[in-house]
Amino acid sequence: MLVLASLACSLVPLGLPANQTPGETPQPAPIFQLPGGTPPSQPVSISEGLASLNSYRTILSITTSGPDPRNSTAIVFDTQRSKDLDAQVTHLTSRTIKDGQPSEGDNVSEIYRIGNDQCSGSGEDWSYSSMAPNEAEMMDMVMSMFSFTPATNDPIFVAQETVNGIHANHFAFLVKGLGVKSGANVTINQGDYWLAEDGQYIVKYSLITETVVDPNTNIIHMETIFEVKDINQAIQIIFPQTCLDAAKTTPTSGSLNGQQSSQNPIPVSSVGRFAGSWNTNFGDMSCSVEGENVNCTYTHNTGRIEAFLNPDGESLEGSWFEAPTYRPADNAGRVTLSLSGDGNSFTGQWWYGPNGEGGTWTGVRK
Repeated sequence: MLVLASLACSLVPLGLPANQTPGETPQPAPIFQLPGGTPPSQPVSISEGLASLNSYRTILSITTSGPDPRNSTAIVFDTQRSKDLDAQVTHLTSRTIKDGQPSEGDNVSEIYRIGNDQCSGSGEDWSYSSMAPNEAEMMDMVMSMFSFTPATNDPIFVAQETVNGIHANHFAFLVKGLGVKSGANVTINQGDYWLAEDGQYIVKYSLITETVVDPNTNIIHMETIFEVKDINQAIQIIFPQTCLDAAKTTPTSGSLNGQQSSQNPIPVSSVGRFAGSWNTNFGDMSCSVEGENVNCTYTHNTGRIEAFLNPDGESLEGSWFEAPTYRPADNAGRVTLSLSGDGNSFTGQWWYGPNGEGGTWTGVRK
């Protein structure tokens, strides 16, 4: 996401009010001078600014069209990040229009990372993997290399404004040299950014440019909007069921399950024996069984179990998750349970994370 943001913001370009929709006719922006002079206009790098926040949501949208004005592409990266949870999720949506006809539906995908575990996919196609600590550390180092500061040519202070709940200073600027090399007519050249008064990080960035060679056949239009929202607000990021299902079938040495779902059929007589209500040492528990999948909820810390049956149909392996974070190692881990011969009780083990300390898990059918 940061790489694409870097590419978008390196094309830097006048006074788009914070509440104006891109593409609308821009209104002249009033120019104010503060009693103490113009505030500093140089932002810190995007990565440095985001690193100063405990949690946030960023939205990067890039829309391009041309040269044929009937063709366009729009892509949106919607990312939530929590430093306290060491978790991040990005929703990617793209849409294309060709010859004036939109494609059939949007292309949507998601990328989750919680601790050293990550999951990505769309529809029914998902993959799950777990990185070793040094591998995750190396990835974070590589991402930190893409630290950039959007170029701003001779910015003009516009006003003090509140954007996304943050007191910010609004600056406007123009792209220099646009159309010089191509000889195209520049019809839109409009750049704006809002810097947080506390921290000098970018709260919102807008770039709208358009060049025309022929109004019927050759128009290049681009709109790039970057915003930081929900700053330091409480958020919850957990793996969706699709990721948990992928974890069961993806053999990764460090994942919560770390095993591949068996291809051997489970005896019909055993299917559903875990289903029902149980009294356990972690409170009341209710389980449902569908095929090889077992899903349980229990009262202790609003917990749940996501697991799969072993080939014998008498035992299960999976993961437990509890409030408040529902992530390893303190609030999630591995679990194995085995039924008694009559199916009216079970015993098992649980662990913090994949292989941390743990204890016993017992239950009796209600």
